[in-house]
Amino acid sequence: MKWGGLIGFITLGMCGGTTVLLSLYMQDVLGCSAPATGAGFLAEGIAALIGGMLAARLIGALGTAGVMATGLAVQGLGTGAMVLLPEDGGPALLLLTSGTMGFGHVLTVVSFITAMTSGLRDDEQAVVGGLSQLPQFLGAIGTACLAAIVTARTKALATTASPTLATLGGLHTAMLTAGFVCLVGALLAVLFPRPTPSRWDLPQ
Repeated sequence: MKWGGLIGFITLGMCGGTTVLLSLYMQDVLGCSAPATGAGFLAEGIAALIGGMLAARLIGALGTAGVMATGLAVQGLGTGAMVLLPEDGGPALLLLTSGTMGFGHVLTVVSFITAMTSGLRDDEQAVVGGLSQLPQFLGAIGTACLAAIVTARTKALATTASPTLATLGGLHTAMLTAGFVCLVGALLAVLFPRPTPSRWDLPQ
């Protein structure tokens, strides 16, 4: 159960933080309006919906550890690839990378909650179900850490680059960091596997 909570902290912290970074990218670098920025998250939302629909089947086939590892790996690859986001344009790449991140994130969320709540007695379900929500609140730490990376890197680049390029450099560094953290989390999911739940434990 404790490893499921750690995986939850990683996926929620890195996805939540990266979503904030994408908002900054679209508004401060691309100069998008608020409605255009909202539209930029459509791929992430649609991919997350698809991931939620497929998660139970994948858990049945791969087990919770397998889906946690796969989900975090997909999330990490999508997030890390955001280092390629350009100063101008690139909507296709933005939608592709954010969609990949959202798909992997939801797979990880469903599987870590399943890992934490499977195989428990009825009188334990409520307590552990509540604990499974704790990573969502602690995930704000990830957002703060990524924001600190953006600030530090942007300041370091400010003397040699334009404000826009300095901001982009800071965002790229934080996005690459978030991707790396997710890949480390995927490795942890492999090293500390969870038992495969029975079909009665799977979310319906």
